[in-house]
Amino acid sequence: MNARKMGGLFLLTVLFAVPACAGEITGRIFNSDGSSCSTCSVSASIKRSGMTGKVLADSKGRFTLTWSSDNSIDELYVDGTKEAEDISSGQYVEIHLD
Repeated sequence: MNARKMGGLFLLTVLFAVPACAGEITGRIFNSDGSSCSTCSVSASIKRSGMTGKVLADSKGRFTLTWSSDNSIDELYVDGTKEAEDISSGQYVEIHLD
């Protein structure tokens, strides 16, 4: 096998070895006055795998969290306060802060 064919084979192997996103939730966060929380930090934990993730909401309070396992999110936090539990992949979450 020449070097060119081997390089193509290696590239093909690497592309298929990269894991795809297995879980994702989207949502939106609102302040107590109904305005979008554009400065909110959103984090989540999946206890079974020990995974955690953190993102910032955009200017309209929207966020997307992705993870590589097929487990659901055990706990969802906004600015360090637990706001939701047991969230399945694909779920849309709307949070209204007190």
